[in-house]
Amino acid sequence: TAVQKAWVGEQYHEFANFFLVGIAAGVVGGLLGIGGCCVMMPAIRFGFDFPPTLAVGTTLVAVIFTAASGAIQHWRLANVDWKSVKRIAPAGVAGVLASSALFYYIREYGAVIDLIVGLALKAILGFAFLYVSLKYILLYFGIHI
Repeated sequence: TAVQKAWVGEQYHEFANFFLVGIAAGVVGGLLGIGGCCVMMPAIRFGFDFPPTLAVGTTLVAVIFTAASGAIQHWRLANVDWKSVKRIAPAGVAGVLASSALFYYIREYGAVIDLIVGLALKAILGFAFLYVSLKYILLYFGIHI
């Protein structure tokens, strides 16, 4: 029937959109290591109109798979400094656990979460892209920082 065809079309369209977000996050994550943060979460939150807590939670679970596959590939290519991983990983886990607990208490305040996430993304991404850009410009002129 026409209703069934419309429903299938909507499901296909939604799947295609999520798939494209996943591809974009995977590409950015594989190249820069920041796909989940800068691609998936904003796309899910604002593009698909998920509530803030659901967007963050969904992104964290999806990132498990994208980060794991990227990590395995970089490990195979010998692009992993395990000494640094041992220092960074425990702090990252602690940070996620603490912020997830915080989200539990502020989940009813979607506007506050959007503000926090928005400011954090702008600050983190702004700093990251500025740093990387400056580093490559300086490397072009033979200056290593």
